[in-house]
Amino acid sequence: MLADGIDVVIADVLTGDTAALYRELLPEVLIVELVVEFGEAERRAGTRPVHLTPGEFRELHERQGEFSAGDVRVDTTGLSVRDAVARVREIWR
Repeated sequence: MLADGIDVVIADVLTGDTAALYRELLPEVLIVELVVEFGEAERRAGTRPVHLTPGEFRELHERQGEFSAGDVRVDTTGLSVRDAVARVREIWR
């Protein structure tokens, strides 16, 4: 698809190892890390089905701070979905 000039978006939860794999397989990949403050993450999670215990949710959120393999970090705490998408589009261009 890249050879055909088609832009592709892959949404994933990455670790350093999976980010390295993406970079190996897709040398031109741009990794945009979306982050959110814990209180806002809890609020958002409360609006949809949650499949984690509160402890698991907190641990997952805390581990986002360990990830450092992104090219750009976007704090989405105060952004609507529309604004977050617009910010990522600006970065992508």
